[in-house]
Amino acid sequence: MATNAAGANAPKSAGNFSRTLLATTCLTVACSASAVAGTIFEGVAPAPSDFPNFPNGYALPGGTTLVIGDNSGGDADYFEFFGLGAGTFMLIGEGSGSFFLDVFSDSGSFITEGFFSSSGTIPNDGKLVVGVFAAEEIGGSYAISLATQPAVPEPATFGGVGVALAAGALAWRRKRNQ
Repeated sequence: MATNAAGANAPKSAGNFSRTLLATTCLTVACSASAVAGTIFEGVAPAPSDFPNFPNGYALPGGTTLVIGDNSGGDADYFEFFGLGAGTFMLIGEGSGSFFLDVFSDSGSFITEGFFSSSGTIPNDGKLVVGVFAAEEIGGSYAISLATQPAVPEPATFGGVGVALAAGALAWRRKRNQ
């Protein structure tokens, strides 16, 4: 039985298509899972009963954007956001007492501080360590929300991507014609 070139490539093309579809589906699921905003309550699993009183504190689960806690008694609470991309951040807080936010890099370098809020540039490693300090000795409950803004690529980046895509297309075409 004779087969033509198109028929011989059909199983190979179907295999390539199914692998591409599977990879695309996996990437879509991974991206949508990471985009889900999460809330962590101090004292409710998976969070500890009390956030540590020293840096780097409790490593928040990935995707956490809201932390609700209590530092009654005046102790500081520390927790760490991670997996943040390049760009800027803004921490906005509210609570029953007055508090300060100190923000550090994972290595302990001071980034910024603020009364109820703080903002700055996300370190290269994508980690922010946040300390919540009571402004009064009695402390109180607080809610800290994190908002991030991705970095905007410079125009030269787009040119580099265009050159890389063009080179890839030429290489693919040459290989296909051989």
